[in-house]
This record gives sequence, C-alpha cells and structure tokens, in this order.
Amino acid sequence: MKKEEINASVYKGKEGLKTIHSEMLREGKDVYVLGAKGLIFTELPYFIPNFERERIKKKMKFILLYDKQEVKESEEHIAKRQFFEGKVLPKGFDSNGVMNIFGNKVAIVLWKEKYPTGFMIDNKDIADAFRKWFELLWNYSK
Repeated sequence: MKKEEINASVYKGKEGLKTIHSEMLREGKDVYVLGAKGLIFTELPYFIPNFERERIKKKMKFILLYDKQEVKESEEHIAKRQFFEGKVLPKGFDSNGVMNIFGNKVAIVLWKEKYPTGFMIDNKDIADAFRKWFELLWNYSK
C-alpha cells in the first residue's frame, strides 16, 4: 500500500505571514480565501505592495469570502485591486481565523490580537477538498 505524503508547518507572527504569502507566489495559482479580513494590508504595509506586484505579474486571482464585519473595507479592497473577486459570508459566520487555499496547500491563520499564527498543510487531496467546501460556501454567499 502506498503511503501518502502530507507535510505541515507552523508559522508565527508577521514573518510567518510573509513566508506563507511567499509560498503563494511560488505556487503561482489562484488563492481562495475564506474569512478574509483585510488585516494583511495594514499589518504588512511594506511587504504587500511587492507581493501584489508579483501576484499581478503572475495573473494570480484572489477569490475571497469576507467576514460580514469587514463588508465596507472588503468592497474598497476589491475595487482597488486587480484579479480580486469577493463575496460576503452570511452574518454570524465571522471568526478570528482565515483559510487560504492555493495550489496543493492550505494555510490556516489565526488572527489573535493582531499576532498571527499560521498552520500550512501541503497535500493535493486536502487542498482539493477545501476548495470544494469553499465553492459550496461561495455559492451560498452574497
């Protein structure tokens, strides 16, 4: 029986977020974000412009499901950015967590008092499963 390979890593703080976003660029695939908050733009103001430039060069799309509490900010971010598409999760589904699905990876980030901790799983089957669940939520969101 073939043993399936699953790799996982834990990332702490802003440097961890930079590492996760650098991995997104390495993958070069569209990114599906569940529970988007827009905090990354204010917490990494010097890193994100370079990330955005590289993301746009690669034509990587961000498909976002925003927390209800972030509606106004989300509309502003979507309008200003290329290759962004977003919807809002129904009321009551906001949380401190954000999930990023890209390529064969899933990064789960907990924003606790603006000190993020991330957990990244590298496995195609897991990433495909999370993408399917994201699609289900996408179809039921505004």
